[in-house]
Amino acid sequence: TEGMSAADASWHNDTLYVAVHRHNVPEAPAAVVMIAVDNGNPAVVGTAPVADPALALTGVTAGPLGTAWSGTLQSSDGTRDAVFGKLEASPNLDAPDTWSHAWIAETASDSDRPGRAILWTGVILQCAGHNTNGDDAASDALVQRRFGETGAWFGVHLFGGSEDDDVRALARDDQGRLYVAGSSNSWSALNAGNGSSDAVLFR
Repeated sequence: TEGMSAADASWHNDTLYVAVHRHNVPEAPAAVVMIAVDNGNPAVVGTAPVADPALALTGVTAGPLGTAWSGTLQSSDGTRDAVFGKLEASPNLDAPDTWSHAWIAETASDSDRPGRAILWTGVILQCAGHNTNGDDAASDALVQRRFGETGAWFGVHLFGGSEDDDVRALARDDQGRLYVAGSSNSWSALNAGNGSSDAVLFR
């Protein structure tokens, strides 16, 4: 995959889904690339481009309900907005190696809110972002809930303390509990007030 850099990957049903940035396609650099084994060799069998030069993908997840991705859009007002999308269930009829998107949902904000990660939990997509409320305000880890069928946003939760917090990954255990992993410098009693961020896990 010359000219591409990978941001994240997910494996499902003998296919590897990779969120990439295509340096040689400036009009649509963000894409999900599908890789399968053909006669013992890995090969690109499908591509789902996002036709927006200001979008960069940050995560991808694949499962029985489909393939979804997270990304960050550099908006016209200078801020960064989280964007989430889901691939169609099948490739385009006129181009079998190209996939379109069932929906793309932007989380618009007048402050920075870049996308971080994404995870299927049943029919719900857990979508993580980094929420900054202003130049002097602390930032928080943010998790939205979206219906996988439509991308409709119906819930949100902010994680963090009085200082800066970020999220980088999501996971769910066999009891249905959501885990949010990231970094934080909110708890000075734990990090000795040295001003550095430490690894943090919320459940």
